Amino acid sequence: MKKLISLLAASVLIAGCFAGCGETETSEAETSSSSSQADTDTAEETEEPAEEETTEEVTTEQTEEETETGLSDDSDDTAEITTVPMPEYNPDDVDETDFIGNWECTKMYTEGQMVEDDLYGIPLNVVAQIVVNDDGTGVFGTGIEGSEDASTAFTYEFADKRLNLTMEESIASEDEVMFLYIQDGELVMAVEGENELVYFAKVDELTVMTEDDLMTAMGIDPADLISEDDDTAADDTAADDTVADDDTASSDVSLGQKNALSSAKSYLDISAFSYDGLVEQLEYEGFSHDEALYAADNCGADWNEQAAKSAENYLKVDSMSKSELLDQLLHEKFTQEQAEYGVKSVGY
Repeated sequence: MKKLISLLAASVLIAGCFAGCGETETSEAETSSSSSQADTDTAEETEEPAEEETTEEVTTEQTEEETETGLSDDSDDTAEITTVPMPEYNPDDVDETDFIGNWECTKMYTEGQMVEDDLYGIPLNVVAQIVVNDDGTGVFGTGIEGSEDASTAFTYEFADKRLNLTMEESIASEDEVMFLYIQDGELVMAVEGENELVYFAKVDELTVMTEDDLMTAMGIDPADLISEDDDTAADDTAADDTVADDDTASSDVSLGQKNALSSAKSYLDISAFSYDGLVEQLEYEGFSHDEALYAADNCGADWNEQAAKSAENYLKVDSMSKSELLDQLLHEKFTQEQAEYGVKSVGY
C-alpha cells in the first residue's frame, strides 16, 4: 500500500528525473550528430554533454529540512513536535462546478503532524498540483518544468459532495479509494481509510519551478553538476574509445539500448528502483522491453542497496512499521530477499 505523502515525495523525484532525462535525450541527439560529423572528419575529440549525476550532498540538506518539518525521527531531543488531531471530515455543501480549476498544494497532514510551506526545501505548491476539467477528467502532477510525462491523468465522478477519482496510472492499491472534497474553501485529497490529507488552494495560474531551482532547493548546486558532467563526458569519451576497439561490442549495442542505459542511470541518480521497477519505468518512457532489460542489466546497480535506499527514503517522509515497510518494498517489486535486506538496513 502506498502512502499518500510518500507518493508526493516520490512524484517530485520522478518528475525531476523526467525533466533531467528530457535534457539528456536532447544532448544525446546532439552528440549523435556531432559523432557522425567527427567520424567523417576523422576527428578524435567530441563535445558530449553528459547526463546529470545527483550527488550525495542532498542527504545533509534533507536532514536539515526534515528537522524543520518535524518529519525526521532523528530530530533534536530538545525540539518539541506538536501533535495535532486528524481533521474531521466535514465537506462544504458544494456542487461539481466548484471543483473545476487549477489547484496547488498548501499543506499536508500525516501521522499527527501538519506540514506546511515545503517538503525537504521544495515548495509545496510545486510538490503537488491538480487540474480538474469540466469534462470529467483531470491531471495530478507537479510544477517542475519539463515533468509533464510524470503527471497522472484521472477521471472522476461527483457524488455525496466529493469527486471519486479513477487514476489512469494506479498510484493506490485496487482496494483503496482516492477522492477529493472541499472543506472550508480548500480542496482536500484523501484515500479512504488513511490518516493522511493533502490540502490545495485554487489559483488562476499554476506555479512552475525550473530544474535548476529544484536542484538548489534540494541542496545541490547546479554549477557542481556542470563540473561533474564535464568529468563524466571525458570518462564517457574514453569508454567509447575502448568500446570502439571491440568491434563485437560496438556492433551488438543498439542506439535504443544505449539511450535506455543512459536514462536508467539518470533515474538511479535521483531515486531508488528495483530491477523490475526500473524496467517498468523505462518501458513507460517508451523503450522496448529488450532495451529496458539491457539497461537494467548493465546499469551497475546493487539491488540490495537500492532496496536499502528506498527504505530509507520512505522513512524520511512517513512513519512505517516493519511489516508495512516490507510490504511497500515488495510493492515496489523488490524481491523478498532484497526487501528484507532493505528493512534490516534501516534498523528493523
